Amino acid sequence: MIQTAKIYENLLSISKDSGDDFLDLSKNFPVMLRELDSISNRNSAAMMSLRMFSSIQTQLKDVIEAQQQLLTENRQFLAEVREKNNSLFTHFSEKMHLLDTIQDIISGIRESSQEMEVISLNAMVVSIKSGKAGQAFSYITSNLKHMSLRLISQSEQLIENGKEVQDALQILKDEISKVNNLNQNSSAESYDSSASMINAIEEISAKLSNMLESSKQLKTPVVKAMEGIQMQDIIRQSLDDVLIAVQKLTAPGENLTPEEKLYTYNANEKLSTLCIRCLTKIKEKLDGCVEVFSKNREEAAAILNEIDRTKGSFVNNDNESISSLVTLKMNIESAIDDFNGFSEIFGLYQTVQGKVMEAVQNIQEVVQIMSLCFNGFLPIIGNLQYVAIAQRIEVARNDAISSIKDTVEYMSQLITNTKENVDTAQKQLKEFTDTSQIQIQSFLETNSRNKTTLSDVTESKRSFAENLNSLYNGLREAIRNFRIYSPDFYTSYEKIAEKIESLKKLSGRLDKEIQDIQAFADENAAHKQKHMSLYDLADDGVHNADMEEFLQHFTITDDKLEAGSIAGISVTGGAESGEITFF
Repeated sequence: MIQTAKIYENLLSISKDSGDDFLDLSKNFPVMLRELDSISNRNSAAMMSLRMFSSIQTQLKDVIEAQQQLLTENRQFLAEVREKNNSLFTHFSEKMHLLDTIQDIISGIRESSQEMEVISLNAMVVSIKSGKAGQAFSYITSNLKHMSLRLISQSEQLIENGKEVQDALQILKDEISKVNNLNQNSSAESYDSSASMINAIEEISAKLSNMLESSKQLKTPVVKAMEGIQMQDIIRQSLDDVLIAVQKLTAPGENLTPEEKLYTYNANEKLSTLCIRCLTKIKEKLDGCVEVFSKNREEAAAILNEIDRTKGSFVNNDNESISSLVTLKMNIESAIDDFNGFSEIFGLYQTVQGKVMEAVQNIQEVVQIMSLCFNGFLPIIGNLQYVAIAQRIEVARNDAISSIKDTVEYMSQLITNTKENVDTAQKQLKEFTDTSQIQIQSFLETNSRNKTTLSDVTESKRSFAENLNSLYNGLREAIRNFRIYSPDFYTSYEKIAEKIESLKKLSGRLDKEIQDIQAFADENAAHKQKHMSLYDLADDGVHNADMEEFLQHFTITDDKLEAGSIAGISVTGGAESGEITFF
């Protein structure tokens, strides 16, 4: 017959392994439960990591907002400079009518000078015809001709200066237009990168908070899974009962009488049935525990996987999705590029603004040259006035040249008109110079402040990039190190998974022992039938007293009731089937 010693040995091993598995489960579940209870605690790793992230997040937002404020102030500054530039150009444009008037005056002086030259030539002809009597007048008139030529030369120089002012004004207009375009480009800069950066930070914050909330949901399946441990004592004690029964399974000894052998066959029959039924119930209980463990572990695994997936979305990057951290990094780089672009615009603005200043100074220098030229008119006009007086005296006393008296008077009037034109031109030039000086002084002050502002913008650009990158690196590390559960938690989680698999294997091992006991029972039945036929014996069953004495060693009520049902006797006592033990 089949050797039951091996069955006993296997069942003893199953009992020990199941005890070890349940013991490990009863140790590891509380580890997870304690940590789940402490997640919301201020000093928990998750809460400390969250506070660290929150601090970095606040600093990042502060840096971004401060930089946006600086950009806004600088854009406003450029807008104000634009107004000053436009005011400067408007001033020069409005004052150009003075220069236009002066140009008309210069043209009038030149025409008068040319006319005086012609008149002087005619007067000299008359004086020459008068012979010796006209010599004095001829000398006086030659001086007049000489000075009128000087007036013509001066006026032509002033006309050239006027053209230079017009050219310088056009240059000023072109440079101011460039500044205005730079201002418009600066104003067109968007805040999208900064807004997106803040949105990315808030998205990460929301995900971390969701991870923390999700982690709290893990407690429910863990507690439910622990309910499966309640069957550990029942299973172990039932196995002990089966082991007692298996020890009683034995082949009849050769020294026994036929009747004693039949009694042994009958006892084996009852005990085999009892072992199979008890082991079947043990397997059902074990499978029930495994189902509870597995179902709730799967629920817990889904929560943990979602937490890991969310965390992975921060630090992983693949072809299908861009992680929140990568998005934030891209936005930070975009913000730095935006600010660098603004700094470049500001630098270009400084260069163009310098050319504006150069054009303004050119206008002012040419106007000053014109003023000096007009000052040069005064001694010439003074001499002309003396010549005119001398001419009138000579014409009055010399009858030989009395015919040109009207011409001399007309020439005197031309000289007077020229003097008045020069006075008017000088007055207008002074007005142009004085009012322009106020505008230029204001412009120079602005230009000086611009240099300081550019230096500040350059330094701000450097510190902005450094701060953003430093805070980003800190944020990245905070997220990568962000953990809700400790390594011990995951160790226990994996250990529980191992033990669930181990219990599943134990269920398979129980199936094997049930099959072996069934095989023993079948072989025992065949031997019994053959023995009864050989000795023509009747089946007397098993004595109740023997069965009752045997059942005293059982501890589980269900097992005793099953044995009583098989033996046909009434039994009491034993552990309740629902009794549990937590380690």
